[in-house]
Amino acid sequence: MQYKNPYYDLFFKSPLSFVNSPEFQERIPKDLKQNVHSYTDKNPSPILNNEVLNNWYHHEGQAILITVFEKLWNILSNLSQNAMPSHDARHAIFKVPACVLELIDSEQVSGWETVGVLGGLMHDWGRWSEERIYGRPQGGAIHSRMSFLLSKEFLEDFDIPKEIKWHILEAVKVHTKGGNEDSPMVTKLTVAA
Repeated sequence: MQYKNPYYDLFFKSPLSFVNSPEFQERIPKDLKQNVHSYTDKNPSPILNNEVLNNWYHHEGQAILITVFEKLWNILSNLSQNAMPSHDARHAIFKVPACVLELIDSEQVSGWETVGVLGGLMHDWGRWSEERIYGRPQGGAIHSRMSFLLSKEFLEDFDIPKEIKWHILEAVKVHTKGGNEDSPMVTKLTVAA
């Protein structure tokens, strides 16, 4: 199956001569910031109805999430082979999601909040595009914003409640800044892992 995502195509399929050009490299941080802020302005923190969300999770949600994980795993597995050692497959696909699962168990997190594993899987997707474009990590929010946009487009293909999507994307977006005790559980899980 062909995967279609405009950001994926831009970051990973565009010719290196295009993405490595000074013009593109100078423009992309501004465009990323604008896109992320536009989403955040249009989608403030949702009011959660845990009963509705847990009902979704314990019925059709788990089957949908299995499909999400399988598709995401295939995409990330193919990309990770080109990543720098500190953020390769071991980090993004194995270590961080495994740490999220350990935290879920130790903190006794239940229900839809266990989608924190998705935040863990998606958090450094943009690191790989950042390395492809710039040749090395840039520091700051560039890769988290790239991860955010890649993840946002990816999640649009799935029937997941918007509140849950928001929490996954928020965790991906803020993972470089960290969380605090008031952060949503999905963010805490992603940042802590």
